[in-house]
Amino acid sequence: MVTQPQVVSEQGQLVQIRQRHYIVQDVWPGVIKPNLSPMHRVRLAALDDNQVGETLDVIWEHEVALGLP
Repeated sequence: MVTQPQVVSEQGQLVQIRQRHYIVQDVWPGVIKPNLSPMHRVRLAALDDNQVGETLDVIWEHEVALGLP
């Protein structure tokens, strides 16, 4: 199965994940195995009223239905 490469978010970018809005605080690339594509740990800060200030760390390539405005 061939998959399209995902665009990795950048610090300061607005994103929508898990039906909520966040701003990207940090991005850390990492390699699990040399022959695999790198994975990215992304730290997000919530922007929605009921979660302002909360952070969420995700593995960007494992998230479903990412939204980049």
